[in-house]
This record gives sequence, structure tokens and C-alpha cells, in this order.
Amino acid sequence: AAMRPSFDSNTLPLVLALLTAVSSGLAYTMIAFCRGQVAPMTVIFHFSLFSTIAAGFLMIPSFVVPTPRDLIMLILIGIFGAGGQIGLTYAYQKAPAAEVSIYDYSGIIFSAILGYVLLGESLSLSTIVGANIVQDQQPARIKSFQRLAVKLVFTLHQLNQIRQRDELHRERTSCRDLVRQDTCQEGLSGSLAL
Repeated sequence: AAMRPSFDSNTLPLVLALLTAVSSGLAYTMIAFCRGQVAPMTVIFHFSLFSTIAAGFLMIPSFVVPTPRDLIMLILIGIFGAGGQIGLTYAYQKAPAAEVSIYDYSGIIFSAILGYVLLGESLSLSTIVGANIVQDQQPARIKSFQRLAVKLVFTLHQLNQIRQRDELHRERTSCRDLVRQDTCQEGLSGSLAL
């Protein structure tokens, strides 16, 4: 669902997504403004500290003790999120914000690929079209890398269609076998009754 947006959604999540995009844009512009004045790790520390405190207060009403599997996933989310934040902060400190932000859109393509590979999510035609649109808007220096990613998304989509056809074929074959078996059993029951 996250990779297949529609216009029949609830308005509140859409407004929150827009506000999130605006606040992220402001945060990254401020990070670029701090270039040369504040060390990147200082920015990361304050970002993480504020995020932890804010999230701590927000989770109190609905806190649930995570299962061991969920805890591992949460730890991995923290590790990858921290790695991404460190990389983004250094990138915004070393290059203009407008240039760095373009690369953020690559996340859409990689989310689609990772969602397919790790979570078994299906890739729709709109995902492939969207990945191509994102790829076309990128600077030439990353287009070749993204072109490869888009080809991977398309290949995964084709594999997904093949897998779905195979599953449908197996279901139909299994159903036909069950019908034949029931018919044979009915025939046997009828002949034994005579």
C-alpha cells in the first residue's frame, strides 16, 4: 500500500505526510546552514536526543513490550536509521542542500526493491512507472546506477508475475485433481452400492 498511493485516502495522514516533508526540508536546510559552524556528530547527537525524547512521550499511551523478533527488528531499524542519518548529515554539510536532496528520491526505488526481496511485496506497474519518473529526474552522474535499479525493479516485477501465474496454475491443477478424485470416489461408491 505504501508503494501504491491513491487519492481516496484519509486526509489526516496526507496532511501529516506533507508537514513531515516540509519539516524535513527545513531540518536539512538548517543542517546545510550549520556547515563549518557545527560538527556533523553534534548535529546528529542533538537530532537523536530530541527524537528519542519526543518518541518516548508519544509512545507512552500505546507502549507494548516487543517480542524478541520485534526487538531485533527495532534494533535493526535503529542501526540503519542512524547510519542513514549520519550519512545524510555529512552529505548536507559537504554539499549544497538542493543537490543532496535529489538523491533522497532514490529511496523510493530501493524501498520497492527491498520490499519485494525481503517482505515479498508485489510490484505494480505504477511502482515501475514511478521508479522511471524518479530515475529520469536525477542528475546524469547517478542515472546509470538508478537505471540498473529500475531494471532490477522491472525484472522483479516480471518474476513476481511469473510466480503468481505459477501459483494460480498449481491451484487450478490441484483443484482439478480434487474434482477428479471426488468424481472417481463417487463413481466407486455408486458401483459398490449396486
